[in-house]
Amino acid sequence: MIRKLFILTIGSSLFLMFWTSLSYYVGLHANDEVKVFGGVGNKLIQFIVFPAKMTKRAIYYDGKGFLKNKKIPDGVSVFLKDSLYENLNILTSYRNKDKYIVELLNVGDGRTLKKWYPNLDLISKKTNEGENRLDGLFQSINKLNHVKMLSDSSIVSVTGYGLVKINSESKIEWIRTDYEAHHSLELDHDNNIWVPSKRLKSSFKELKNKENSDFWDDLIMKINPKNGDVLFEKSVIEILKENNLFDIVIKNGNLEMDPIHLNDVHPVLSDSDFWEKGDLLLSARHLSTIFLYRPSTNKIIWHKQGPWINQHDPDFLPNNKISVFGNQVFRTVPNNLSDKFDHPYEFNSVFVYDFETDSITEPYKFFLESEKIKTFTEGRSTILSNGDLFIEETNFGRVFIGDSIRKKVSFSRRLDDESISHLNWSRIIEN
Repeated sequence: MIRKLFILTIGSSLFLMFWTSLSYYVGLHANDEVKVFGGVGNKLIQFIVFPAKMTKRAIYYDGKGFLKNKKIPDGVSVFLKDSLYENLNILTSYRNKDKYIVELLNVGDGRTLKKWYPNLDLISKKTNEGENRLDGLFQSINKLNHVKMLSDSSIVSVTGYGLVKINSESKIEWIRTDYEAHHSLELDHDNNIWVPSKRLKSSFKELKNKENSDFWDDLIMKINPKNGDVLFEKSVIEILKENNLFDIVIKNGNLEMDPIHLNDVHPVLSDSDFWEKGDLLLSARHLSTIFLYRPSTNKIIWHKQGPWINQHDPDFLPNNKISVFGNQVFRTVPNNLSDKFDHPYEFNSVFVYDFETDSITEPYKFFLESEKIKTFTEGRSTILSNGDLFIEETNFGRVFIGDSIRKKVSFSRRLDDESISHLNWSRIIEN
């Protein structure tokens, strides 16, 4: 019996070593023109590498919203008071051990103002039964991302597979699965919803027409909040092509399955010297580029690649400025087959670009470095009216508010003495 157990243990270890090496090799070469192992299909490659991807994520995130952290306290901690905080609320979503929760809480005193309890099992069931554009590839929905509260206390959120609206009593008002909505959600000056979305085929002759998840052609999409109907949609690649910027997509002759990775569509709410109400800031993570796009004329008014790298969350600021959350990481495995990153800059950064002077500053660099804020993927930031910075370190379940030099507020949701919840693109709301 002992001999059999010993042989089983050694055999399992050798198999794990072989599988890990195979996963790394195949993931590294999955985007090469040469055939890997005699022409293994891309879907088989994804199947092989998927467990390795999940194993790596499990180091800090177990897939259920739970993160390892023994130190950070539960709820809001205020280290330096500010009168602004009394009128400052956080809207966040997370999973505890029993249910999924959307919570609105006040920064000043930490009290909960309202909670919603969306039924993710029911949302997953309705998504699976609906007109799902990822037919055959659907996985259950385990989070609601970038939740937005509307004036009637209903909430609307992207699920990665669609869009859902939930009323103030936590009941589903409508759910749309005939298009994919992912990453972020914002309202424009008419209270219409703008989201990044996706189509699964490319109609452009320059690109090989691939089905299912082999090629992702991102869309910007305008949605009616009353019923989820699409009011406007346009391919980002099409926008770039029609603005003579298609070469940005091709880059150095390499084309990955997710060439744009649109993670934010942020509408302009008022005019300035450099933009007009109705314009959109578009964040293309895999191009490390921000675009200022005018749908009314189909013109890209401005664009800039870097110094932000694999960035998220561009925001409009007063005085003809914008802010951009820079993850400052390099993706080193092609085709999105593994979340493998190099970290040459060690920490995240928030950049402020001034359109008037064509200059860039990093006013919160010391604060971010002192708190060791480094979310490899995702991440949110907002510069508040008093100049403080709100930031969500998404990969590690932490929210901070601070000025240029120090932390003033922290927030997390504890599960127990060992773990905290994963926060899913929290919002800061100034009343």
